[in-house]
Formats: sequence, C-alpha cells, structure tokens
Amino acid sequence: MSIRDNGHPTSPGEALPLATLLARAGLFLSFIGAGVAMGVWFLLRRDLVTYAKDNALIEGSAWDLLISSGATAAACSAAAGVYCLIVRTRQSVKQVHRVASMLLPLSLVFALPLFFRLELWKNRELFFSSTVLIWGFVLERSLRIAVEAWPRSSILADLRLLYPRLVRWAPFTLVTLMVLGYFAYMSYGTLLRHYQMVTRSYDIGIYNNTFWNLLHGELFYSSPCLGMRGSQLQYHATLTAYLLLPFYALYPHTEALIVIQAALCSLAGFPLYGIVRRRLDSPWLGVAFVAAYCLYGPAHGAMFYDFHFLTISTPFVITALYCFETRKRLWFWIALALALLDREDLGIGLSAVFLSYLIAGERPRVALVAGIVSIGYAAFGKFVFMPLFSHSLADSFLYAYKEYTTTDAPGFSGVVRTWLTNPYFFASRVLNEEKFTYFLIVMVPVLLLPLRHPRTWLFLAMGGLITVFSYAYPPLLEISFQYTAAWTAFIFVASAIAISTWREEVAGWARIRAAVVAMVVVGVLMSYRFGAFVRDNGFVGGFLEMTWDYTDTDRQELADLRALIARIPPDASVTVSEYELPHVSSRRDCFTLSRGHSSSDYVLVRISEGRAAGSASHATMAEVVNSGEYGILETRGAFQLWKRGADRRHNREAARALGLTLPR
Repeated sequence: MSIRDNGHPTSPGEALPLATLLARAGLFLSFIGAGVAMGVWFLLRRDLVTYAKDNALIEGSAWDLLISSGATAAACSAAAGVYCLIVRTRQSVKQVHRVASMLLPLSLVFALPLFFRLELWKNRELFFSSTVLIWGFVLERSLRIAVEAWPRSSILADLRLLYPRLVRWAPFTLVTLMVLGYFAYMSYGTLLRHYQMVTRSYDIGIYNNTFWNLLHGELFYSSPCLGMRGSQLQYHATLTAYLLLPFYALYPHTEALIVIQAALCSLAGFPLYGIVRRRLDSPWLGVAFVAAYCLYGPAHGAMFYDFHFLTISTPFVITALYCFETRKRLWFWIALALALLDREDLGIGLSAVFLSYLIAGERPRVALVAGIVSIGYAAFGKFVFMPLFSHSLADSFLYAYKEYTTTDAPGFSGVVRTWLTNPYFFASRVLNEEKFTYFLIVMVPVLLLPLRHPRTWLFLAMGGLITVFSYAYPPLLEISFQYTAAWTAFIFVASAIAISTWREEVAGWARIRAAVVAMVVVGVLMSYRFGAFVRDNGFVGGFLEMTWDYTDTDRQELADLRALIARIPPDASVTVSEYELPHVSSRRDCFTLSRGHSSSDYVLVRISEGRAAGSASHATMAEVVNSGEYGILETRGAFQLWKRGADRRHNREAARALGLTLPR
C-alpha cells in the first residue's frame, strides 16, 4: 500500500497495473449500472410481490429487466472506457477506478425494494434474516472498498477551525436528540398499549402491586401472583426497586413503571456512546452505534411487553462496563452493584464478561475481583437469599430447562451435568431451526460482530443461557418478550470491542467504518421488519400484535373501567380480570381472576373473560355468583363490578350476561 503526501493510505488498487485498474473499474461500473437499473425496475413494479413469489408478471416480461439492466451495465462500463480513451493519461484510469470504487455500494440497491415489501417476508423470519445477513456482509465489503477509495479531504478539519464548538458538540447533541426521541416514542407506544388495556396482570400488574406495597412498607409483597403469602423476592432478587421507588412515588400507578422503563432503556444510549467513542476514537461512530441501538427490534419487543427488571438491566450493565473501561473506580463499583441488584442472574453474564477482560489483559486485577463478586452474588442470590422468601425450596424457572434434568438429579444440578457430560443430547436440543431463527434475529442487526473475534464470545453467555440453551418455554425464543434484554447490552458492547481490535490492521480505519455503516443499514432493514417504528409490520409486544389506533371504543372502555374503579375503596381487596388488573393494582391486595377470587371485597370482571366457557375465569365467576356472598354493584359497558354483601336482587341478570344460571 502506498502513502499519500498527507500521510493517509491510498486506495490499495492504485498500485495495480493500468489494465487491471481499467478492468476492475469496468466490472464495478457494470455492477453499479445493473444494480441500479434492477432496483428501479423492482421499485416501479406494481406486481413485484406476485413476480417475486410466483415468478409471474401481470404486465410486461422479465426480459425487460434483463435488457434494461444489461444495457445500463454496458453503458456505464463503456462510458468509463471512452473517457479513458479520450483523455489517455495514467491519472484518468486511476480516477475512473476511484470513482467506480466509491460508487460500488450502489450495486446492492437492487435488493432494497424487495426488503421493504413486507408482504414478501410475512412468516418467513429465517429467510428474511438470512438474506439480510448475506446482503449485509456483501454491503460491508463493498463499503470497505468505497471507504478506502474515498479522498481524505480536509473539510472536517476546516470545519473544526471555523466552528470548533459546533463540531465538538454535534455528535453528543445528536445522541441526546436520539435518546430523547427514543424515550418519547417508546413512552407513547407503551402507554398507548396500556390505555388500550392489553397490559396484563402477568406481569406489569404484579410489579405495580409490588412497588405499591414496597412504598407502603411491605417487603416485595405481590398479591396478584402470591395471594396472601410470600414475597416477590423468591423469584428474583430485584433490589434495584429501592432505587426506583422515589420516582415511582411521584405517581404510584402502572404508568410510572412504563415511563421509568422507557427512560432507563433510552438512557443506555449515553454510556454506549462513551464506550464506542473511547474504543474507536470517533464520536461519529458512537453516534452510529446509538442509532443502531435505537433501531434494535428485539429491544422494542421487550419494552412493549409490560415492565420487567430484565428489560431495564440494559442501562445498568452498559454503564458498569463504561465505568470499567474508563477507569472510574468508585462509579464502576456503584454501577456494578446496581446491575447485580437489578437481578441476581445478571451476575452470570457479567462474570463471563469480566473473564473476557481478564483473558485480554484489560485491567486484570479489577476484572478478576469483579468477576468473582458477580458470580458470587449470583450464587448467593439464587441459593441463599431467594430461598429465604420462598415457601418452597424448589428451583424457580426450572420448567424452561426440564428436558435436561434426570431422575437422580431433578434440579439445576442435573441441567448443568447434562450440559457438561452429554454433548450430543445438549446439541440436539440447542441446534434447531427455531433457535437458529431467533439467534439470527437477535444477532443480524449487529452483523454478527460479537462472533467475529474470539474475545467477545463470552459476552454471549447471558443470552445463551437464558434463551438458546432453554428447552420447553416458548416465550424464551420470541423477541416479543423481556428475555431479549439478556442479549442487548452485551452484544452492543461486544460489537464495539470486536471492531476496536481492527484498529491495528492495515487500513483498519476503512474496515471499521464500513462495518459500522453496514451495521446501521442492516439495522434499519431488520427494524423495518421486526421493530416498533413501522406500523402494520406485525410487530408484537408480549402476546399481542401492536395496533396504533386509539379508537372511540378504547376511550369509552377505559372511561367505564375507571368509573368502576372509583367505586372501590383504596383499602379494599379486589379480584380483577387479566387485562384490567394493571389499572387497579395500586393497592395492597388485588388478585387475578383466573386464580380464584380469594374472598376479596370486590370482583371486577370483563364480561367477555368471565363468560368464556371452560376458562379458569369463568369457573371463578361461577363461584362468586353461586356463593351467595356477592351482589352485582354495577354493570358498565364491557365490565361488571361485584361487591361482597351487596344487594343480590339483580344478580340473575348479571349472571346471565356471564353465561351462568342461578337456581330459582
């Protein structure tokens, strides 16, 4: 590779013979011409979906595509040849080669009209993700050629001299705007989902009730899932709740948790920007990473499924790693403590990360201590702390791994033993199409960067253990649930680290920039298909597809529900149907209808859920109606409110609406 006068490397191709340069330029230009022509042809076709799926055109012929793309390719290549023949200088050949190299990524635009037709990819997640990945790798390579050929002008240096403050603050300003925009959009979408009454007792009703009781002195008491006994701490040691409690106290309702979650996930952009800026010595690449993070569809699914401590772990983990890398000692231990206190099992992922730092020789002593603290806390939380609050010492969440257990080792010890001693059985459960599809959806937005350097493989431990290594629990392998958050923080930091290892390579600066740009472009495509920024793309949060229309029916139902809730004293216990419980859970005792009425003071039921024959909710309402202890207090719209000890004169009519018949 030759060096220019300004010290920057030239395009690698400039040292090649002229004939080779001309041939390469002609080939590149023909690719560009054909790709652009094909892209325009696809874009203008009204019957593109039919053609792509059935290989049949309603109008015209596919020969038109071949002729137009071939003619354009030939014209571009011929124009370059004619120019070189007219000028007849060595420099003209180099100029043509440089222009062709710079424009090479345009050869891939032919695929964009296909990627942006959602009809082609419905229920074809594996095909879409695989195709985008291959296309992204080719784009990255073509961008690398383009970046190496791009003239290293002094425009940015001139701007720094003319507008030093503007250039200095522009990247961080953009990051701030993206963070604020992300927060506003996610808050709006998740609040809209709540007001559409599709948030559930499991899980945001549980967590809101936990926070409300914590605010009133109850130690992680959660009535919707535990009835009158136990503590939420038996499932996860989510002690970060104390940090969030002052913010929740400002408005102690479900909406507060929704906004807190959106705010925390948005704020993760700042420490991510800091890590990338330090690692790659470029604030603009930091901006690109934050953009890729905001586009990341699997994180959207987690945010739109109620509230979870795993979802809000992302900012704590990234902040801890940022403080570690920037040697902010006190803040590192504070951030690490917050990450571990968020959920005890995060210690598993963090210990693997610190092992990676230790092996790489980055702050080895601190990494060793932090790794021991992390895995030690995970073990303490799981096997010592959590059992103190449980009525059963059985392993929680074992159902997700039950296929790995054995008769002589029915707990998690049996799971680990199977993983370590039976590689065939383990691999047969891990390597299947469903898990491969899930893994691609999670990893393609970052172009598999964490897999492209051995030192970042350990960053995948947390996500792998929680999702891919599981067996029998479908939500673990769907990006619409909170479990994708086990990947988010780790893979974005791992991507930055993997790319940073290229800085020492020859022309590593070109490879880095090409990879980051390709990652953002691929992130746009994956987000268009799987993210929350596009309407009508089938985006799902939790169990239900997102709808963005807030109808008059939605408004009326919410008003009816709130009117009935207003009739329930704040200190009264209430049993509520699944999707209505989050709206009434800011009280000590509220119970999920499908789990029985728990002799509560009031029963608030959506009529359609209460009359669903064969359901647990229908059986509970039969108990309520036939007990003789409850009277219908009011029917309003789609809901009924029953009260213990109320007048029972109108029970028969109310029971009939629930599909129940009272004896005469």
